[in-house]
This record gives sequence, C-alpha cells and structure tokens, in this order.
Amino acid sequence: MASQPPNTPPQYPPQYAYVDPRAQRQAARAQAQYARAQYQAARARARAMRRRSILGPILLLAIGIGFLLSTMHIVNPRSFYLWYGQWWPLLLIAGGGVLLLEWALDTRAVNAGTPRGTRVGGGAVWLIIVLVFFGMTATGTREWNWNGFRHNFDGNDDFAAMFMGPQHQSDQEVTQAIPAGASVMLENLRGDITVASVTDAGSSSDGTLKISMHKTIYGGSDSDAQRRLDSFKPTITTSGNTVLVRIDGGNDASANVVVSVPAKAVLDLHSHHGDVTVTGHQADVNIASDHGDVKVDTITGAVRGKLDHGDFFAHAINGDVSMNGRHFSDVTVSDVTGLVTLEGDFYGDTHVEHVGSPFHLHSSRTDFEVAKLDGSFSLDSGDLRAEQAVGPLKLSTRSKDINLNRIAGDVMIDNSNGSVDVEAALPLGDYNIKNRNGHVKVTLPENAGFVVAARAYQGDLENDFSLTKTGSEHSGELIGTVGKGGPRLNLTTDHGDVELRKGEFASVTPPAPPAPPRVLKTPKAAPPAAPATPEPAARP
Repeated sequence: MASQPPNTPPQYPPQYAYVDPRAQRQAARAQAQYARAQYQAARARARAMRRRSILGPILLLAIGIGFLLSTMHIVNPRSFYLWYGQWWPLLLIAGGGVLLLEWALDTRAVNAGTPRGTRVGGGAVWLIIVLVFFGMTATGTREWNWNGFRHNFDGNDDFAAMFMGPQHQSDQEVTQAIPAGASVMLENLRGDITVASVTDAGSSSDGTLKISMHKTIYGGSDSDAQRRLDSFKPTITTSGNTVLVRIDGGNDASANVVVSVPAKAVLDLHSHHGDVTVTGHQADVNIASDHGDVKVDTITGAVRGKLDHGDFFAHAINGDVSMNGRHFSDVTVSDVTGLVTLEGDFYGDTHVEHVGSPFHLHSSRTDFEVAKLDGSFSLDSGDLRAEQAVGPLKLSTRSKDINLNRIAGDVMIDNSNGSVDVEAALPLGDYNIKNRNGHVKVTLPENAGFVVAARAYQGDLENDFSLTKTGSEHSGELIGTVGKGGPRLNLTTDHGDVELRKGEFASVTPPAPPAPPRVLKTPKAAPPAAPATPEPAARP
C-alpha cells in the first residue's frame, strides 16, 4: 500500500465486449431446434428397428373365424355366446403369452448385438378393450333366461310381418283320399301342426287325409287379402305310397294346421316356425322343428327327429325315443318302453322318468348312460340327479353337483368342480369314481361286502366300516376288504374329502307281481231229476 500514491481512485472492473440479447435468444433457439432434430432422428431410427406385434393379426383371425363358423351354421351363435362368456379370459392369457414370447425373442436379439423391439399398435389395443367389454357382458348375462325372449326375437317372421299392415284371417278344409298304408310327409313353413289320428278302421275317414287350416295374412286391402287367402292352399302330391303335403304362404303369411290321418300312417312332420303336437298315434313319428315346441303323447311306435330352439315333451311312448337338439329348452320325457336317446345342447330343465330300456343323454358338457330308469333323472345348469336306476351307469361331466340315489349295479363317474353323492342299492356293482375339486360320498348297504381302494389328495377320508386310513393328515388312502369282499370300489378325489357311509336300501328291481288268485273249481251241477209220473186217478 505504501507504493500507491495517496488519494488514488480505485481501479475499475475490466471492460467486456457488448453482446446483443436478441442474438443470444436466436442462438439458444437454434440450439434447441438442433437438439429436437437429434431426438427425432434417434427416435425414428429406434422405431425403424422395432416391428409391430403379431397380436393384432391373431385377434383379427380369431374374430373372423368365429363369425365364419357362426354364419356357416357350424357353431350355434347362442352356444358360442355362452362359451365365450365363460372362457373369454383365455384370450387375454393367450395374448400375454404372445407378447411374452416376443419379448424373449427381442431380448435374445439384443444380447446377440442386433437391437430390436416389438410394439403393440393402437388397433390391437382397441380390439383388446372391445373383447374384454364384450366378455364381461357375456359373463354377466350367461344365466339370464333367454327363453323368455325367444318367441318375440328368435327369427319369427310373423312377428316382423305385424309391422307390414293389418291382419286378415280365414279358415279352410281340404280332404283327399290316400292309399291304404301310406306314409304322410307334411311341411309347414309358418304355423303350428297338430295331428288328430283316426283309429276306427273301416270308418268313413279311414284312408282319407283331412287338413283344416286357420290362415293369417298381413298387409294389403281387403280385396287383395281375400285373393291371397283364397290362393293360399296346401300342395298335395302322391308319389307311390308316400303323400307329400307342403304349406307355404310367403313371408307374411302363416297357417295353423290340424291334420286328420289314419292312426297307422307313418308320419314325417317338419315345422319351420311353429309347434308340433301329435297325440294318440299308432305308428312311427318323425319330427323336425326349427323354431317351436314338440309334444308327443300316447304313441305306439318310435319317435325320432331334431329340434332347434324349443321345448320337448314326450309321454307314454310304446317304442324308442331319439331326439337331437341344437338348442333344447325344457325337456320332459316319461313312461317310455323303448330306448331313449337325447343329444344336443340343453339350456333349460331336463326331466326324464320311467324308462324301461337304456337311457342315454349326451351334450357338450355331460354324457349320461344307464341301463334302466325305474325312477327319475333331472339336469339343470348346476345339478344332476338320478334315483332308482339300474346300471351299468356311466357319467362324465364337469361343473355339476351329482346326486345319485338307489343305484344298483356298476357305477362309473368322472366329474370335476362339483360334489359326487351316491347311495347304492342291491345288487351292488363295481364303482369307479374320479372327481377333481370336489368331495365324494358313497353310502352302501350295511351288510354289503366289497373291496375298497379310496384315495384323497388334499382332503380327509372318513368311513363307517372300521377301515384304517394311511397317509398324512390331509391326504391318504383307505384300502381294505369289508365283509366277505365282492365288488370293487375305486374312489379318487383331488382337493376334496372321501366318505364311506352305511345305509339300508332295498333292491331297486320291482318286486314280482303277486300270484294270481286261485280259481275255485265250480262244482258239477246235479243231473236234473226225472219228472214224477202222475198217479192214475182213482176209479169211482
């Protein structure tokens, strides 16, 4: 400080060159644009190296195949809807599996020095959202009673025709002679068919076909409607020993038909939109109904046919009953002497009783077969019940609680996601029961002899026959012989319990009829006494 003269002013800061603020802003803006261009270029290079996922095309293929099968009538739309309502989460699982596989392939490519990636397009995302929404809707409506809407919204042309104009009706009768012993084939496109059989041989109606029609037409003026009603007649053609009858009035016309035929004429009936009723016939009856109920009662002969969307009722059939249904609603079959076969999809309540020959029911979920049904059989969406039947009984199903009561003979059951409860009757047969995710309970006659091998995985074993359980606390076996041995009982369940209980059951075989009462011999009548000879009159 000594070297600085006194009163010397402080030094000023160094002077800098002047910088224009506007130029600074322009430079900063240029740098930002350059950085943005670099980012976009890098993003474009990264996107160019990525490929679209195949999930979208797979979903489109699945949807297209489903609609194609429906439009070609290979798969019933209602069946597909109900199936999708239960199994639609499998699509999400399959889609996740596809994406997981693609991720594994991308990771492998990156490790190999070939960077790449997979992206899911927006279209695939929207397809997934739609499929999930549709699946949740189908799941929520699976248990609805759609049969209540069937009569109004199931392709009934008459319902649509009501919007085409006023209704006009008239009645008509047509009578025509037919060959003796002829078979009658009748097709009615719209309307009910009712058969009234003529049983009096040699009567004026024997060998005669009589058709009574109640015709209905929609639309047009009165004069035009009357002209159309007059021209609306059945077409009857005789070819050899076959009589062909066709009734078709167009899309806006229908006819409820009552047909009077000889009782022993073979019938072949086809109704496209209407019910079919046959009562008191003495020959075979073949029926096809597309949209309507079928009722047959007191038939001497076989009943065969197919039904689509309707109820089926059969009672007092002295012959076989065979019915195929794409969509059975309610089914009731009773008092049949012959074989009963029901095959199709069942969406209502099914009840069968008193079948004197083998009974077989087959659907996409259930296969049931029994040699004889003295009691009853019932089936609905969650339960299957049968009582008083004679085996061999074979049952394969899923997601149903099974209750079998008084079953004699062999029993074979394969079930999953439901319970199995069987009460045996004499004579006792072999049992082979497999159940997954449900318990098994078998009740046997108290003094019965049998050999048992019962196994439970993730479940308990209980019995009333002093058999010793082996294994762990919640899994084990019951193996042994009860009494003098006899039929073999193989019982297996996963995630459920096994129970063997005692009961008292009589044979399901009906007792022999009582012996006819002894007829007392009528004593022989005594020979008539000889007439007494009158004594001669006394002489005077």
